[in-house]
Amino acid sequence: MLLVHTKALKAALNVVKRAKTKSTLEVLKNFAIVAGDNSMMVQACDLEKFYQATIPCINPDPFVTTVGVKDLMDIVTKEKGQYVEMDPVYNSDHTFIMGLRVGWSTLSVIDYAEFPPHPKFEEDTLWRSRSSFWIPELRDTLEGVVISASDDDGRPILNSVNLDDRPFMAAADGFRFHRFTFGEDIRHQSEEYNVPAAFIRDLVEVWKKCSTNVTWSLHSAGALNPQWIHTGWEKDGIVYDAFCSLVTEGTFPDLRTLLPEPQETDRNVKIDIGVFIDRLEKMKTITRINPVSMYFNGEVLTLFSREDERKGHLTFAVDQCDFKGTFIIAFNVQFLLDAAKLFQPWGRTMNIRFTHFTSPALFTSDNSHFSAFVMPMHTEFNVLEAEGLLTKEELDAFQEAMSEEQKARNDWYVNRQAHDVFKSLNDGEITATGYIGEEVFKRLCEIMYGNPLVCNRFNIDLENHKIWAKEVDDGSDYKVYNV
Repeated sequence: MLLVHTKALKAALNVVKRAKTKSTLEVLKNFAIVAGDNSMMVQACDLEKFYQATIPCINPDPFVTTVGVKDLMDIVTKEKGQYVEMDPVYNSDHTFIMGLRVGWSTLSVIDYAEFPPHPKFEEDTLWRSRSSFWIPELRDTLEGVVISASDDDGRPILNSVNLDDRPFMAAADGFRFHRFTFGEDIRHQSEEYNVPAAFIRDLVEVWKKCSTNVTWSLHSAGALNPQWIHTGWEKDGIVYDAFCSLVTEGTFPDLRTLLPEPQETDRNVKIDIGVFIDRLEKMKTITRINPVSMYFNGEVLTLFSREDERKGHLTFAVDQCDFKGTFIIAFNVQFLLDAAKLFQPWGRTMNIRFTHFTSPALFTSDNSHFSAFVMPMHTEFNVLEAEGLLTKEELDAFQEAMSEEQKARNDWYVNRQAHDVFKSLNDGEITATGYIGEEVFKRLCEIMYGNPLVCNRFNIDLENHKIWAKEVDDGSDYKVYNV
């Protein structure tokens, strides 16, 4: 006979049940129960995640079994008594008897031997050092980052959170990314690893009312699951352990290459976060799938959107604007809200750096280690005239200025890429066939023909757009660079 406190069992089951499975294996639709040594362990597994809760119990009789998740949850949820009584009596038809305050229930069971083995890690399996974190701080950090992770199962590497030991955390979905950087922002200082976003979301939800420390460690566990993450914490006398296999398919993108480099033409704005969020929430009642446009005219920002026959715009002043004239850029309204709410606990204002209406914007705060990077949506300039923000003459002048700016930015990128390729060629870094764009190729030719010391190392085939390069001018074979 085993007695366990009803409140403790409910709390434990609500955590452990997060190991939801889509598998057809019936045993994975069950809780595993291991009783003995004055405690009861409740376990659940979906082959990628494994949750376990160890609960103190009264007068335990050792036994092991597995019980259906839904069956056990239904019974315990309805129980109003102080204790749930479990009787390890098995009937001939493989059923399990559970005692309640008002009677007994009979549950179907599956042999515990069929349940996946519990991940057990010793010190010799420790892949990375064990760390301890204060849960409220770790929870808020993970919550701010994981919101930008993709939910597309077809792209597993973007359906994860990228971490290392500094700590650095980042998540991206192809349209935005949020990151947390503590200390100098240099990637690859320590080995990175990728944790499934679903596991991170589970932890964030489980830790909502948890104020204690959590241990965080990485382990190696053989060829089939070479890397696991283990987190362990205690709440209200219950010891929780959560395990998850890491994402090893693919390489997380180096987000530094996506960040816009500071330039003299950048537009920097400081905005009151509370006012910005309030205006965006109001704009959400207007827009559905259409973007919200941000139109700057000096230090006045106008948000507007057009959805079918409904339209509207809201105007307010920004705290600081370091550019003159007009500028427009459009974003997904939810992405803007998520980015703004990332900085709300850290101060009154946030900074936004715009490079161009077709380039991503960078959101930061002076008092936060977070940053957000959001891709813009397609911008229709003619809505400025339709909204009465510009006359036709002003709109024509604005479009011409934006076109000239776009051309200047394209020239800058082409020139930078051409110089990068030239440096690789000149340093003898060509090891295989590569490809460059036609505009970059033309600019590269200009650079190379203007440097006679380099020309005898290269043979440029202008007709077929190929560069034949030698490591050294010693009669060795050429290597080719194609357009």
